[in-house]
Amino acid sequence: MRPATTRRPDRSLVLITARLGLEKGAHGVAGILAWPGRYSRKLGRELPLATDGREDGGTDYFMEPAVAELFAASRGRAE
Repeated sequence: MRPATTRRPDRSLVLITARLGLEKGAHGVAGILAWPGRYSRKLGRELPLATDGREDGGTDYFMEPAVAELFAASRGRAE
């Protein structure tokens, strides 16, 4: 179950798709993550994100807060 501290998935997805210029929205995100996820699993690794199925049949993608903080700290050092 998604922790209460994560952003609302629909808002996060809007930000991601806008930043990347994805015309297909959520489907674009799913497509981008599909192949790296398949290859990662074959190597016994997982992508640093999780998914929740929705009642409407869609999927929400999210990152645990501790993982997001690690990426944010790393990005801050790179800039």
